[in-house]
Amino acid sequence: AGLLAAVASFAASMETAAAKLASDVAKLEADPSAMVEKTGRKKKRQKRDPERPKRPPTAYILYVKDNFERLKQSDMKTTDVMKQAGAEWKTVPVTTRERYELKAKAEKATWEVAMQAYKAKTGK
Repeated sequence: AGLLAAVASFAASMETAAAKLASDVAKLEADPSAMVEKTGRKKKRQKRDPERPKRPPTAYILYVKDNFERLKQSDMKTTDVMKQAGAEWKTVPVTTRERYELKAKAEKATWEVAMQAYKAKTGK
């Protein structure tokens, strides 16, 4: 009996939703501007706490920082340089990749300690 009641309730709510959708579609077809909701002002983005430690770079970002100037050629867009860096990162020897991953792990460990201190200090 409980399952039948739940199914009947669900069917009724689906019929109500279908009716509302049909009326909304009719309103929209009649006057497209009628369905636009006015929300008022844009919500401002919360400012970053300057005391909060910045996240550490990944191994890939460290690699790009070290090799950006070598990869960049005159009149080359940054997006093209990044595409080239990504393609090169995929083919980097394992020893080089491990070196950057170790640097990234060390920076992440330092960041985690700093974050714990920040959380203890601010209570966040």
